[in-house]
Amino acid sequence: MVLSTLAVAGCGLPTLRTNPDAGPGPIRSEAIFDHGAFDALLRRHVDAEGLVEYQGLAADRALLVGYLNRLAEVDPNLLGTPEEQRAYWINAWNASLLFGLLHWQPRASMDELPGIGAAIRTRCGGHWWTLDEMRDRVLRTSGDPRVLLALSDGRRAGPRLRAEAYTGAALDEQLTAQCREFVADGRKVRIDEQAHRVAVAPPLSTFANDFTGAPWYGVSGFIARYALPREWLRQPFPVDSLPADGVLNRR
Repeated sequence: MVLSTLAVAGCGLPTLRTNPDAGPGPIRSEAIFDHGAFDALLRRHVDAEGLVEYQGLAADRALLVGYLNRLAEVDPNLLGTPEEQRAYWINAWNASLLFGLLHWQPRASMDELPGIGAAIRTRCGGHWWTLDEMRDRVLRTSGDPRVLLALSDGRRAGPRLRAEAYTGAALDEQLTAQCREFVADGRKVRIDEQAHRVAVAPPLSTFANDFTGAPWYGVSGFIARYALPREWLRQPFPVDSLPADGVLNRR
């Protein structure tokens, strides 16, 4: 495998192409993409808390690369449903990030990898996509901001990496579970019962504007929807930002 070492301006990391040996693609259209290979890797190396056993995953690197190569072979725009398309891109993000973490091997914190979202590039459906482009150009325009809570950022305090792949058939259930878990985790959403204030960590703090429309009507509405019922959450309340904790999601 050939890894690019082109510098990415202003980010401090070289460009890393996750599947440079993949064909130019796409070579076929599918209604449903088979994420079974990625699902097996996640079940083997990710625990219930979303922590990754990176040493074991490194031993299965060839299987991860094989899955990334498969992403290049299919046009995601031709997948059968919007849910199938979103699941494809969520898994593409998570698999690409895992590849990058195996390559750079941060010791303890994601803060060691500035600009990782612009540095990692994966060929999907015949085009090269950075993580930032997958998120901003595809997933954030998909009409369902809950997808942001499915994108692992490598941090323990970020969205949990599920020990399973996302699928179109189960996507709504999976995203609902992710949102409820995120809101219930005091490291990510801090609810002050006395002051009637809430503080949120990324990505809710970073992409708060994505939740302004129905049915959320703001981050406060999102919190009220997925938190345990509280009378005061029925009314608008202040939302503050929590600092991003960079501790790596290493098991």
